[in-house]
Amino acid sequence: MSEFRPLSAYADVGRALARRRQERGVTLEFAARTLHVPNALLAGLEAGAFGAFGAPIYYLGHLRRYAVWLELDPEALIRTLPDPGSGEPALPFPPDSDHTWPSGSRAWLGVTAGLLLVGAILAVLWLVLGSGPSVHPLPPLPRVVALQPKRPTRAHPVPSLPHPRPISVPKLRLRFVLTRSSWIAVTSAGHTVYAKLVKQGTLLHLLARPPVRIVLGDTRGLAFFVDGKRFALSPWTGADHVAVLSIAPPLESPHP
Repeated sequence: MSEFRPLSAYADVGRALARRRQERGVTLEFAARTLHVPNALLAGLEAGAFGAFGAPIYYLGHLRRYAVWLELDPEALIRTLPDPGSGEPALPFPPDSDHTWPSGSRAWLGVTAGLLLVGAILAVLWLVLGSGPSVHPLPPLPRVVALQPKRPTRAHPVPSLPHPRPISVPKLRLRFVLTRSSWIAVTSAGHTVYAKLVKQGTLLHLLARPPVRIVLGDTRGLAFFVDGKRFALSPWTGADHVAVLSIAPPLESPHP
């Protein structure tokens, strides 16, 4: 039974990731969109498909990033796994999975073919440009002697211009009223200022400097206000009830 220990270890880690994601009330598609990775990659992690990543470094790298996003300890999960270099069997994709992953050999074959193609194009360009007609340098221009003015001219000082003051953009007052739980992530001027699962019945107030990017995991039962005015979420909400919107003055969304 010891030869099946690695299979159950990777599957147990995948179930821990899936259970944590479900506890946070987010879908697999929302997690993939937030982390900017394909859905199939997170599905492979939750299925324990270690062998589908081609190399242990890729599996461990994506596992650490996903675990940190789920607020889990990645090192504690990795300690439950067998040594990747021990030669023990790894779990491939389950037979009923519809995700396909390129093997490591195919990926390297594509990279090698691309490098050979670029090298062939550069060689052809070198042959074409190198075999063309020779280029002769232009004759030197005649020397021009500058005439000195009869009277020396007085240089006028150039007035210094004041440095423009930086424009201060005021912060936006954001208010979220939740009648059901939802994941809320707010990025202000390129920095994440809030990213948590907010429970129902919560009244959340935030200050954010534009440009502001907001991700709402579930817009059902959620009202959003900007500077005291209600913000219409329907133009920014998809079929999965997830809304991703950006706010920069002037506001581009109508206020009912």
